[in-house]
Amino acid sequence: MTKLQHGLLGLLLGLILAIQLQPVPQCQPDGGISGHPSEAFEEEGEFDGLYGSAPRSPLWPKVRAAHLKLFPTCAVCGWAGQEELQVHHCMPFSQNPALELDPGNLITLCQKHSCHLLFGHLCSFKSWNAQVREDAATMLAKIKARP
Repeated sequence: MTKLQHGLLGLLLGLILAIQLQPVPQCQPDGGISGHPSEAFEEEGEFDGLYGSAPRSPLWPKVRAAHLKLFPTCAVCGWAGQEELQVHHCMPFSQNPALELDPGNLITLCQKHSCHLLFGHLCSFKSWNAQVREDAATMLAKIKARP
């Protein structure tokens, strides 16, 4: 095992041991989804819609589209599949709605490889990663340099 592989394995094991992973969402016959991260919020009475109680700006779809034009790949793994890319707020909208449209508060992460959940939210949609940019850049560099 190379040093890089050993380091990546250690990082992955550390994440698994240090953070309780969310259940994998399961489709139900009625069209609903069980195991969705929002269920944990609903159970505790903390979840008031996908973005909390503050309404989204009507400009958000345009800002999101403009961001994806400038940054069309996942900052963690380099994935470029448009249908799987998500625009993540480094400082969550629920914590600071004033930063919703600030381009400096956005980063592209993918759902395809769970980069949004793992790096953006540290394996829990109840949380966020204050160092998401640095962690994403570090991982992308490791991926690009892999043997």
